[in-house]
Amino acid sequence: SSAQLSLLEWVAASPGCSLQDLADGLALTPPTVSVGVRKLEEAELLTRRPDPGDGRAWQLDLTVAGAALWERVRRYRSEKVRRLLAGLTVEEQQTLLMLLERAVGTAENSV
Repeated sequence: SSAQLSLLEWVAASPGCSLQDLADGLALTPPTVSVGVRKLEEAELLTRRPDPGDGRAWQLDLTVAGAALWERVRRYRSEKVRRLLAGLTVEEQQTLLMLLERAVGTAENSV
């Protein structure tokens, strides 16, 4: 699911992150994150280990299979973006980027 891909993406970018890190970073509730993490663990894409600094917390990492899946997803997305932008000039691409950054900034400020 797209939610599980978001979890994989976050853990790929932040190995050793906690469930709370995921919840905060993705603006999800801890129970929602726990369900997603459990499903990814069952699929052997994610592993959790005790946090040595906090006996109640867990640190999350991608498994070898999880890292391989994330790399395939990343390459697929990059290729889709490359094809999407292929019809635009460099100037048009820069304008699009500027507008998208502005839209994201507006969305982040309104939350």
